[in-house]
Amino acid sequence: MTTLRQAALDYAQRGWAVFPLQERSKEPAVTGAYKAATSNMATVLAWWARWPDANIGLATGRISGIWVIDLDGDEGRASWEQLAEEHPEVVDETLVASTGKGFHLYWRLPEETPDPGRRIGVRPGIDIIGGNGYLVAPPSVHPSGRTYQWLNPEAVPVEAPQWMLELQRPKPASRTQQPASSTIFTSAPRFAGRPQDGPVSDPQSYLRGVARAAARGVAGAAQGTRNHELFKQAVWVCSVAAALRLDDGPGLRDVWHAARMAGLEELEIERTLQSAMEKGRANPAQVR
Repeated sequence: MTTLRQAALDYAQRGWAVFPLQERSKEPAVTGAYKAATSNMATVLAWWARWPDANIGLATGRISGIWVIDLDGDEGRASWEQLAEEHPEVVDETLVASTGKGFHLYWRLPEETPDPGRRIGVRPGIDIIGGNGYLVAPPSVHPSGRTYQWLNPEAVPVEAPQWMLELQRPKPASRTQQPASSTIFTSAPRFAGRPQDGPVSDPQSYLRGVARAAARGVAGAAQGTRNHELFKQAVWVCSVAAALRLDDGPGLRDVWHAARMAGLEELEIERTLQSAMEKGRANPAQVR
């Protein structure tokens, strides 16, 4: 029995809902993605008998009783350290996984606590993954070849303190704030926070920043506007990539996963991205 198959069965036995991802990928191997996730041992056994090297998708939120704080890279770690300084009260050690470039901190979701859903950018480099979402669980293999690993495999998710639960709550929108999806850009918007009066010094980092911001826009879109937002943000990614003469594939994968986690179906996403690629590539952004 493969390590991945055994791990999937172990998670199901804990009551965590899992489903297979494609080998060395974050993309679902079954229709419905996290909506198909289950802790039924027979189903999980059948899936990994068919795909013994499938990565493990773990559905978060009420279905598994857990929610996750996702720390992305150095930015996420720095934000987490700042939060720890602001809230010095002792927190019991919870379950932590290494993702290669960051960490997943697993927390128990009490029955009386509202499901946080998915919130992008609660602090720089920090996302929350709850209901209507999923993550890649150890010992899955990242596309780069890195392996997701438990740092403290004997630990269990613990209940987070109140200040941490407050991160789940969206900030009230400003009365003057315009809806993010009110306009489809005829050419891609400039990337906020980046100077535009000279050459981009690090095109790869610039495009990664654009892709992360685009994914946040898609993940945070209100129901009924998600496909519209997906198109707009994907156009943005493709037009910036075209201007920088870079491959837009990696950025579109980030946007694709954000759209899946937001609840859009695969066929709908693919059709929207195809249209967005044509528009974005034909209208390079003004980034230099």
